[in-house]
Amino acid sequence: MESPSLLPQLLISVFDWFDRELLSRMTEKGWPQLSRGQSMVMAYVKPSGIRMSDIARKQFVSRQAIHRTVNELCALGLLALKVDPNNGSAK
Repeated sequence: MESPSLLPQLLISVFDWFDRELLSRMTEKGWPQLSRGQSMVMAYVKPSGIRMSDIARKQFVSRQAIHRTVNELCALGLLALKVDPNNGSAK
């Protein structure tokens, strides 16, 4: 029987370390302290914008959870919601 690969565990461990260090350094530089969920949303934000439903789908979480997190990031001044010019009901 073949043993499972350690690569997925190693990649998750490295990502966790990177995210913790990045958030720590950002806080040291005066940025607001972010939660892991907020950090994960920020990883998907593009200058051209992205729909909250697309972030939810990519993260396998509910649109409501992403909406709450995006509103938190807006309150911190890190994001701004804009109406999608191609779909007036989407932000």
